[in-house]
Amino acid sequence: MRGIKPLWVAVFAAVALALLWGAEAAYSRFGVEQPLQEAIAAVAPGAFVQSQSEKTGKMIVEVSPVLVSDLGDTYRQVNKVVRLRLGPEAQAQLTDNPDDMCHKLWEQVQFPLFQGIATGNYMEMKKQIDTISAGAAPAKIDTSLDEDYVYLRVVNGDHFLYRIVPREKGGDR
Repeated sequence: MRGIKPLWVAVFAAVALALLWGAEAAYSRFGVEQPLQEAIAAVAPGAFVQSQSEKTGKMIVEVSPVLVSDLGDTYRQVNKVVRLRLGPEAQAQLTDNPDDMCHKLWEQVQFPLFQGIATGNYMEMKKQIDTISAGAAPAKIDTSLDEDYVYLRVVNGDHFLYRIVPREKGGDR
């Protein structure tokens, strides 16, 4: 009986590792990334996954800049898709495409926005933001809210800025 040759063991180990690495890469590409991309594109046409990263143990999926008409609805749908595909700790992040005007308007609406969250007086917050929006033509500011977040969308031509602000400190809680 002859002994096991170290060269054959090394060759077998290298082939096995290459097969495992290839199978993992194929699963990641065709079993996770591609279906996630297709599901996000169905919710927000034109959007695609820019990157995936893990920050503080959470998977963050950055979705490409695409102008959406209803930020709150799109965010909820994209976040639902991401969590279904990647687990409950995963989170979507919609990236924006702001210009200087969008940043300027964001600075102007911060005080009424955070005051509204702090006091729970969302009607007054909306009035003040609408007043700022009326003076910012042709740019437009949209706000909406749900039980968890206040959604702010600033649009100036082809440029847009999105802010999704938690309502956790509100006087309504």
